[in-house]
Amino acid sequence: MWSALLKAAACSALIAPALVHGQTAPLVNIGLFPTAVPDSFEVRVYSDAAISGTQGLLNITFTIRWNDGVGGDVDVNSISGDCIRYALTDNGDGTIVSPSPNGVGFRYFTFNVNGLTALGTTCPITTTPQPIGGFKMIGLTGCAQVNIVNDAYTSQTVPVQINKSYYLSLGGTNRTGTIYSTPLQVGAAQAPTPGSYGPLCSNGSPIVLGGSPAGGTWTGTGVTGSGPYSFNPSAGTQTLTYSVTTNGCSSSAQTTVTVNPAPSTPTISAGGPTTFCAGGSVTLTSSSATGNVWSPGGQTTQSITVSTGGTYSVTVTSNGCSATSAGTTVTVNPAPSTPTISAGGPTTFCAGGSVTLTSSSATGNVWSPGGQTTQSITVSAGGTYSV
Repeated sequence: MWSALLKAAACSALIAPALVHGQTAPLVNIGLFPTAVPDSFEVRVYSDAAISGTQGLLNITFTIRWNDGVGGDVDVNSISGDCIRYALTDNGDGTIVSPSPNGVGFRYFTFNVNGLTALGTTCPITTTPQPIGGFKMIGLTGCAQVNIVNDAYTSQTVPVQINKSYYLSLGGTNRTGTIYSTPLQVGAAQAPTPGSYGPLCSNGSPIVLGGSPAGGTWTGTGVTGSGPYSFNPSAGTQTLTYSVTTNGCSSSAQTTVTVNPAPSTPTISAGGPTTFCAGGSVTLTSSSATGNVWSPGGQTTQSITVSTGGTYSVTVTSNGCSATSAGTTVTVNPAPSTPTISAGGPTTFCAGGSVTLTSSSATGNVWSPGGQTTQSITVSAGGTYSV
């Protein structure tokens, strides 16, 4: 037998105790206790002080409550034990469902305990909870919490039936005490279904996590947020947990998100100047020996030779994950028009004479031989001149 009380939310006694031999009679309290059988409970009574074993337990009425929305009913059954002298019986009300403005209410079931025999000296009502009977919840389609209650609904009239408050008489005298009850879980919480993700890449953007039913919580390495929740692939492959609480009952399920490592970001090296004149070229080489795709062009070799201006990049793919280099800009300058040379006089003359040669280009000239950079030069030595 239990040696301690369940001390949770306690409801005050509804009726003042009677006097016994000029003194206040001990009150009889009631509580709900789990058993080793799933969804089964013992109802136990215990008093503030020991009560004579010769006083008959004539009547107890109490109501249990559990969450609506998961169905369920009550199977009244006896729990074996030395001190069980009374059988719980349905008071005829059956299961009552309370209304609620938001569509979520409670189910109630009222019990009567009737006995006309004194408890006897072997099973007195003491401060140690003694079982007086039991019941089992059946037909549940989900998880709920059950406890003994006196709430606002126990005194309201519903069609045909009325819910009952806790009442106890002992030896013909009212001894109604207090309900000590903490909600006890019944049924099985529906396992949630987490979303399925991956495979992802370690350099990818965070993804939003979800599950069914919605509104649960995600935990695990790489999870951030408080609804919606996100997972950052940089955390690598992780097993995440999705948990849902319904009617005070929690359940969870796990999913593994596979994250493949992204390849190293490639770099491009140039085999020469990346700025040159039309007709020139430069070789660009990726730092990755394999998995290359160049843009523009689509070449898949490690190196390419380009003669067209533009910005070139290379993407490396491995295990379904990609990384792209920074762009390398190649500039191709157009070639100038071929210059012509005009002579300011005869190009054949006697020693001591000269002639002026002029380029058709006003700028950018380099004469040969001589290296002058002016548009015109004066020459007095024979030879072949170009610009």
